[in-house]
Amino acid sequence: TNSITSLDNAFLRHGRFDYVLPIGPPDPQARRAMWSRACGQSIDPHTACGIYAARAQADLDPAIPVVTLATAHPAKFRDAVERATGQRPTLPARVGDLFQREERCTDLPGNYAAVVDYVSARAVPKSDQRA
Repeated sequence: TNSITSLDNAFLRHGRFDYVLPIGPPDPQARRAMWSRACGQSIDPHTACGIYAARAQADLDPAIPVVTLATAHPAKFRDAVERATGQRPTLPARVGDLFQREERCTDLPGNYAAVVDYVSARAVPKSDQRA
């Protein structure tokens, strides 16, 4: 998120996070650095920001590995990735028509319980999934 104040208090309760790192939006030089320092592979902008923020902490022991979860394929943000790296990522064949697909969106209240209820009502048990 761009603002910790937009997070539900359930996410911020004691013991959920080791660090809270308030970092402002990156300038063009910082955006290039994010990608150049990211394990030598193409990543999406959100993941790049997270890696950059973690590595920018002077008090973080460099021996401690930084673990991050990629939030999207870099080709989803191909314009931003191209501006930052000079290389335009391509979509994998399995989602090659992604930008032509119908976009779906559901607005939910900004709280944990609403997300849990929404996902629980739509989750398919593993035994019911079709190959």
